[in-house]
Amino acid sequence: MKIPQWMIAVAVLLALLLFAVVSRVGAQPDQHRAEPPDFYKGLALDAELLKIDKQALDEAYRAHVIKLWTIYVTDGAAKKDYIRNGLAIARRAYDEVRDAIAIRQQKIQEQKTK
Repeated sequence: MKIPQWMIAVAVLLALLLFAVVSRVGAQPDQHRAEPPDFYKGLALDAELLKIDKQALDEAYRAHVIKLWTIYVTDGAAKKDYIRNGLAIARRAYDEVRDAIAIRQQKIQEQKTK
């Protein structure tokens, strides 16, 4: 049984398209490993204010997690995906800001040693 040429051409095109899609997805940088956003762009380095920022971040994260768990418990634990997604988003945001603060602290330390 002979396979028509147009079917071979379609199969080749589909294989190339699949390869291109897989290559593009694999080439995208991991969002969690990318450089954190520069929350402090244009602001002067200030060690004291950075300490307050770090404390405020911890307090905000804690307050938000309490809110998430409060909603989860008061809803009778019906929507497990909501708490899971909420925690993931909160942790991702916390990690981004924590990393930005660490970079900022390093810049302050470098400035002190100069």
